[in-house]
Amino acid sequence: MTAPAPFPGPPPGEPAGDDAGPEGLIAVTALDCRFPGAPDTAALWDLIVSARSGLTRHEDAVEPAGGGASGNPSRVPVSGLIEGQDLFDPEPFGLTDAEAALMDPQQRLFLEACSRALEDAGHARGAGAGAVGVFAGASHSDYLTRNLGDRYAAADRDPVGSLQAAMAGVADYLPLHVAHRLGLTGPAVCVGTTCSTSLVAVHLAVQSLLAQECDTALAGGSSLIVPQGRGYLHVPDGIFSADGHVRTFSAEGTGIVHTQGVGVAVLRRLEDALADGDPILAVIHGSAIGNDGADRTGFTAPSPRGQARVISEALEVAGLEPGMIGYLEAHGTATRLGDVVEVAALRRVFGTGGPARCALGSVKANIGHANSAAGIAGFARAVLAVHHGVLPPALDAFPLNPDLELEDSPFRVPGRARAWEGERYAGVSSFGIGGTNCHVVLGAAPERPEPTPDPRPQLALVSAHRDDALAGLLTGLAGVVGPATDGIPAGAPAPAVADVAHTLHAGRTALPHRAAAGVQGVGDIGRGRPGLSLIHFCRCR
Repeated sequence: MTAPAPFPGPPPGEPAGDDAGPEGLIAVTALDCRFPGAPDTAALWDLIVSARSGLTRHEDAVEPAGGGASGNPSRVPVSGLIEGQDLFDPEPFGLTDAEAALMDPQQRLFLEACSRALEDAGHARGAGAGAVGVFAGASHSDYLTRNLGDRYAAADRDPVGSLQAAMAGVADYLPLHVAHRLGLTGPAVCVGTTCSTSLVAVHLAVQSLLAQECDTALAGGSSLIVPQGRGYLHVPDGIFSADGHVRTFSAEGTGIVHTQGVGVAVLRRLEDALADGDPILAVIHGSAIGNDGADRTGFTAPSPRGQARVISEALEVAGLEPGMIGYLEAHGTATRLGDVVEVAALRRVFGTGGPARCALGSVKANIGHANSAAGIAGFARAVLAVHHGVLPPALDAFPLNPDLELEDSPFRVPGRARAWEGERYAGVSSFGIGGTNCHVVLGAAPERPEPTPDPRPQLALVSAHRDDALAGLLTGLAGVVGPATDGIPAGAPAPAVADVAHTLHAGRTALPHRAAAGVQGVGDIGRGRPGLSLIHFCRCR
């Protein structure tokens, strides 16, 4: 794969407040995502940077809600599928099979995502992370009534069963289950601002960290449709796409595809992340939220003034000038009104004319509109762009909508991936029906000196709840830390074996089925269970 062509970055400049060092800045230390066509975060970035759609077109789908024959010309048989949505292992979380069956998949998958994210951050179940807060929201779900049928009705007639069903199926309990099952003692706050829910969760997590209410925060959202694969009915001049494509910024854009997903970020104060040697994907410099109030034509209508206000406030908190932003992750509904209003709001903040210094994009073109998880999806796209130093291409954006008047603006829409030169600052917008708007400003992680290699052999420890899970874990490790052709991108440095061994020991929970081996390099870890079991394999009781 050839390197992407460079894209001119913003002019050099120093953000206000840099003299204070990492104080007031928040590190993004891990991301865990599951979206259509992207079962994990690495797959999401590959989907984005290769300008592909994760949506599925299926002619034999279950009929959309509200009925309608399969031959209905208004029916669009496109949806975003989450593979393995119904699969869940309750044992690692201390749940019985019966409890897991009652639990809404939105809660089950979000619980798994939070557990994986903390592991990726090197703090399994919050170990060594201090007080961990959870800030998250989920979409309305019909899982209990539509999928459990008589079992739910029977539970509803019993006061105890009714309470259990409510706790397992109501969105308000999402962060509370995570805190309980993972043993987290920081604030556990349910967020509900419709489409902007999960980005507002990021903002609230940042505020909690800065107020010293917690030392680490999980922030995100969950939105799943059960059963999957419905398609939808298109209504002329409505918000849903006429052809199953989300063409943000395009003259051919007709709206969104309602889809699904789960995403969560691990956030820490930058000084703490640096002190602990945590991975840092990006840094949050500032964020802001607000509501349009009555400054709009209707309850569901957007307001350019309201959107511009939160973007300006977030930049002010970050101490950055608009001209320093090199990428903007837009809300991007792909409706003619929505896109025009959003770009008009950006022009209020960034001005008109000048060089094409700021790229625009929206993850909705790749995965659709994930409702309560939409904000964290856009946040993930911006974080990964900053982390990789690549401005991602906009899918299905051309021909551009002339009403956006981009030719007289500092904005451009990349048609292909481009190298991001110079300083890297990005903004992320998410706007909710009802008028709650949120904007987050990101920057690149600070450079850190390369550690001195440790030539000594290391002890690698791996554990799981069951033997088959252990085998799967070892296979997964082989794909991540094995030979350069298996999991490590071309040109990327291999992880230090001492770092990998330390993370497996200190950043993972010790579980009953275990394997251990003395290893000299990361490739030894990637050989899978046979190589490890020659040294030691046991089941601890």
